[in-house]
Amino acid sequence: MIGRVNIIIQSGDHLENKKRILPVALQLKSQGYNPIVLVYKSKEETFFLHHGIDSVSLENYRHKNRIKLFIQRNVVKKNPDILSYNGVSFNDVFSVELQRGRRLNDHAKKSIIYHIQILSFIIEDIDPITIFIWNGYTGFCANTLRNICQLKTIKSFYMERSLLKSGVFFDSEGVNGFSSLCNEVTKSELVQYNGSEQKHIKIKGKLNLTKNYFSSKWNKILFLPLQVQSDTNIILFSHNVKTMRELVLTILNSIPNDTLLVIRHHPEEVEQQLNLPLANNILYSNDESLNYWISVSDLVVTINSTVGFEALISGRPVLTFGKSIYSGKGLCKEVNELDQLKGVLADEETYRAPNIEIIKNYANILVGKHTCISGELNSELIYNFPVVKNESVIFYNSYKVNPTKVKIKAQDIYKKLGGF
Repeated sequence: MIGRVNIIIQSGDHLENKKRILPVALQLKSQGYNPIVLVYKSKEETFFLHHGIDSVSLENYRHKNRIKLFIQRNVVKKNPDILSYNGVSFNDVFSVELQRGRRLNDHAKKSIIYHIQILSFIIEDIDPITIFIWNGYTGFCANTLRNICQLKTIKSFYMERSLLKSGVFFDSEGVNGFSSLCNEVTKSELVQYNGSEQKHIKIKGKLNLTKNYFSSKWNKILFLPLQVQSDTNIILFSHNVKTMRELVLTILNSIPNDTLLVIRHHPEEVEQQLNLPLANNILYSNDESLNYWISVSDLVVTINSTVGFEALISGRPVLTFGKSIYSGKGLCKEVNELDQLKGVLADEETYRAPNIEIIKNYANILVGKHTCISGELNSELIYNFPVVKNESVIFYNSYKVNPTKVKIKAQDIYKKLGGF
C-alpha cells in the first residue's frame, strides 16, 4: 500500500453505523485517499466492498494469524497476574466494564490480548495516517484502538452519533463529555458572540400544540427521556445518578402531586429490570414523537442526553444532571447536587424559556467553528467544511442521496485535520 494515504474507520457491524460512515468513505476515496473500514465479521465487508470501499474484518485477520494468536494468548495461562500486554493496560481497556460490575478475569484478559494482537496486525499491514474510533470507550475494539493510537502516536479522532439526526460527530479529543466542545466554548463567549457568521441551524421555537391532551389538574408537565443505563455517557459523565430508577425516584420525590412527569423509554435500552416506580403523577409513554413531548412540556429533564440540546433548539427550558457538550455554557439549568433539586424545581425561573439569542449564538458557533450543519435527507445536500485542526466536524449521512451529489471537500478537511 506504498504511496496510498490510508485511513482506518472503525464501523462495526450495525447497519445504522455502516450507513452513516459509507458517504464519508466514498468522498474520501473520490479525493484520492484510501479509506479502509474496519468491521467485525467478514460477511459485513460486503456492504462496503459493493460500493468500492476497502474493508477489513477482525474475523479474517483471526484466521490469517491463527497460529500467532494461539501462541500469544497462552501468556495468561503462564502469567495469571498479568495486567498489561504490549504496553496496553488491561484496566484502561476494561475500565467501563469494571464500572458496570464485570470482573477482569482470565477470559476478559484473553479477549483483550486478542484485540491487541489482531488490531496490531491490521495497523501494521495498513499503516494508516489516522484512525477514526467509535466512541473510544465502548467495547474492546474501540478501547484497544484508543490505547494503541496513544502508544504509537497515531493521529486519532473519535466518532459518535451527532446531535442532529443521521450524522456522525468527530472530535480529536473524544465524544460526549470528553469532546473539545465541553471546554472551549464558554458562557462569556456566547454572550459576546457577534453573530456575524453564517447561520445554518434554525431555532425551531415551540411547536403549535396544546396541552388539551392532559387533564387540567396538572399545574406543570415535566418530560424525562430516559437514557441507556449502561451507556458510557452515564458511566463516565453522570456522577450523581447512575440508574434510571434512581433518576425517576429523585425527580418524583422533588415534585408536587400536581406536576405530571412524562417518561419516555429509550428504544435501545437492553436492561430488562430497570424497576421503574409507578405513581399517579407519572405517565410512561412512547406513543408520541420526541418533538411532541418537548413541545407540550414545561421543562425537559435529562442527565446529559442530546434530547436536551434538541429541546434547547426548540426554545424549551432544560434541566440536566450530568456533563454534556451543551452544559457549562448557561444554556440550561444544571443540578450538581441532588439535594438542590426540590428547590430548583420549585423556582419559577427554572421554567423560563432559554435566552434565544444565546442558543442561536451557540448554534452558529457549532456551525462556523465545529461545522455542525443542519439539514434533512429528503433533498440534495451540499456541505462545505471549514475545519480547523483539533476541532470538531460532523459529516451527514447521505446514503439516501446520490453520493456524487454530496460535495464534501475531503482533501481540504484532512489536510487541515492532519496536515498531510
